[in-house]
Amino acid sequence: MESHPYIQIILDECRTQSATSPEEVAQFTLAYVTASKMAHDMDGPVFKWDPYLPPDFQSRAQARRLEQLVREWAIIVVPETKGDYRNVPAHFKDPTLNGLDPDLIPRAMEQLCEAIAAGMDADEVYQSFEEIHPFTDGNGRIGHLLWKVVLVQQGDTDAFQLGAPPQFKNKRDK
Repeated sequence: MESHPYIQIILDECRTQSATSPEEVAQFTLAYVTASKMAHDMDGPVFKWDPYLPPDFQSRAQARRLEQLVREWAIIVVPETKGDYRNVPAHFKDPTLNGLDPDLIPRAMEQLCEAIAAGMDADEVYQSFEEIHPFTDGNGRIGHLLWKVVLVQQGDTDAFQLGAPPQFKNKRDK
């Protein structure tokens, strides 16, 4: 019996993020499959273009829907977050990295989703999301999903077959 092509990618990402309990793997698997299906539906809820709405309104509506989806993925990946942004400082394995101040997260996420709706590059999306680090847990896995969804929307229909997103250095540490 052949395994699903996403299984190894999902397991590798969970190992990278130290999320290896059966529950964590199952939660990320559900989020991964959900995000993949949504991304490949070009008329899906995030990027569907309504020709009857003004472009600026259209972009804001897409950004709000994308932010809602990111919160939904957070609930699937780490149910304890309840999709709420963190209200405590971020802690990284790498002590040279730091997350955005919790008070700045809501506006930063709004701006990031607006930039995505306007066509921001997928690698930049991933780096920005990781620097914001909006949730108390699951940011790497959620950022991974967001990166792949943006890649699909930018034309890489095989994005969910790719491994992990690119590594980066926190901009505030340069």
